[in-house]
Amino acid sequence: MHLEKNEKTRIVVKCTDTCPFNMRVIKSTHKTYFQVVSLDPIHQCHTTGKNRQAKPNLIARKLIPILRHTPGMRIKALQTECKTRWGLMLSRFQVYRAKTKALEMIEGSMVEQYKHLRSFGEELLRSNPGSTVLIKSDLGKDGPVFFRIYVCFNACKTAFVRHCRPLIGLDGCFLKGRYGGQLLTVVGKDGNNQMIPIAFAIVEAETRDSWSWFTNLLLEDLNKIQHRRWSFISDQQKVFISYLIINCQLVCYC
Repeated sequence: MHLEKNEKTRIVVKCTDTCPFNMRVIKSTHKTYFQVVSLDPIHQCHTTGKNRQAKPNLIARKLIPILRHTPGMRIKALQTECKTRWGLMLSRFQVYRAKTKALEMIEGSMVEQYKHLRSFGEELLRSNPGSTVLIKSDLGKDGPVFFRIYVCFNACKTAFVRHCRPLIGLDGCFLKGRYGGQLLTVVGKDGNNQMIPIAFAIVEAETRDSWSWFTNLLLEDLNKIQHRRWSFISDQQKVFISYLIINCQLVCYC
């Protein structure tokens, strides 16, 4: 089935040469709607998933929710997904073009979001008084380039210091996507043995320098509320490290 005519005031739909199905639709100059003026509903051929109207921009918008979570999805898997979800039989070239456009839409919006990062930090401080938001950037040829961000909400750190054991769990995970990076997190446990988030940071990589930067900011936040000796456990291992602030110096007891 294809559109033999596709104009502002006239649409003619036909099937294959051997199938009698056809439909003619027109729009009068004095009307705001189309009207079917002729129709032969007899349809003798089998339906197929091929659709000449499935343009790359349309398919790309359909694929955005899928590729936002799995940007590395292969072309063959996307072909199967289009066939299963929408009944479209697409060639590899069609899916490749649609995937390229979808990733451009997703990554383009991500670039725009970085421009609003400082406004996001200011809004966090306004809506959560007493919190800590620190953004570190490098100077690039086109202006500031994002490097690291540290976020610690006041309610989380206050609840942990005053009501939880001084045991902090450290862990990190990779961020998938075009820009990559690492998400570093610290959590504690409350009286019901449930996890309570304390702070998190996004850094360029999981290195000694990034962890030191993160933990020093965390200890500075916690010790503003109450000076204590803090114990850390890393990656859920049975290895404890105790930290103590003495004369503004970080001292480690393994």
